[in-house]
Amino acid sequence: MNGQVKRIKCPDCLSFMTVTIGANGEAKGFCKKCNSVVIARQSSEKERLIRIVRA
Repeated sequence: MNGQVKRIKCPDCLSFMTVTIGANGEAKGFCKKCNSVVIARQSSEKERLIRIVRA
């Protein structure tokens, strides 16, 4: 493992979990409480993040 380790909140159960951030900016982690797998990648400059919030 040659990446950074970071603690974040699980998007599913909101408990703290650790993710490993690789050299390419991809973050991977596993929540021990709810067994969720989190995989996130770094977006490029051409990509745009859109968040939809339901009222």
